[in-house]
Amino acid sequence: MVNKEARGLDDRPLIKPMEPILIKEMPKKSDCLAQVKWDGIRLLAYVRKGKVRLYTRNHRSRTLTYPEIVMDLRAQFPSQELILDGECVSFKDGKANFFQVLKRDRMKDLDKIKEMMKGFPAVYMVFDLLYLNGEWLTSYPLVDRLDQLSSLLISTPFVQLCSTIEDGGRLWKYIKTREWEGMVLKKKRSVYHAGKKHRDWKKVKVTQKIEAFVIGVTFRSRKVNSLIVGIHDDDAWQYIGKVSSGLSQKEIELITNWVASVRIDEPPQVDVPLEKQKIVWVPPHLKVKISFFEWTPSGTLRSPVIQGYSFQK
Repeated sequence: MVNKEARGLDDRPLIKPMEPILIKEMPKKSDCLAQVKWDGIRLLAYVRKGKVRLYTRNHRSRTLTYPEIVMDLRAQFPSQELILDGECVSFKDGKANFFQVLKRDRMKDLDKIKEMMKGFPAVYMVFDLLYLNGEWLTSYPLVDRLDQLSSLLISTPFVQLCSTIEDGGRLWKYIKTREWEGMVLKKKRSVYHAGKKHRDWKKVKVTQKIEAFVIGVTFRSRKVNSLIVGIHDDDAWQYIGKVSSGLSQKEIELITNWVASVRIDEPPQVDVPLEKQKIVWVPPHLKVKISFFEWTPSGTLRSPVIQGYSFQK
């Protein structure tokens, strides 16, 4: 997955990122280094003598999407060539907000991007160095790559060095207290397996929570079997997924009866990528509390479970 011909960093993305495997719980003992798993968009930064290009894990260009990151990288590396691996995040109320950075990631209008930069700038949290001045570092041990990275990168408002610590247990407690997304454990001597999931890196996640509104339902055997949920942001509705778990039979019957009395013909102004003819739309009066595993790249909830609900006036 790496083009090792050192022809420099031309206009092609050359590498796909290494991915951690998921584990269900934090190990009791670990010989790994620990880093925060940020709730954001994975980005690779290609820097060549002041020219900066940003790409997602699927090689989609984001150079124009995050001008503040480009600006800081260009200023910091005017004469060097390097490839950085990291996560693009946007903070809201002191916490990385995936929905906010996803909205930014989808923007194409440069004027709107500049306007959003003022209130919710993007921050590139850098956690690996893959290439430096003509040499690929992917076969180097992680500790060596991080040593070089820490000697090169100076944290700025929009580009920051992701903290790496040995005490994963202490970091895990810190992450859980603040309800951040999770943590990545990386073997100290691990090489970089480009484009692969590998056991040398493991991720463990904190269950996330969100409140949303039911905007529609689907039926099976004349009973509600899933809820179509969305959130209201900036005077617009955003579809965030379909939830089918967490309700008792009694609660399903209650919601089924409620739908029969309130159903509407037209949905709210929201893009729902489902077969709309099978959805029964309802006004957003049922608020649900949902736990979920993580955000998908498309901005929906992974493994959502209803934890509670209330009817709003």
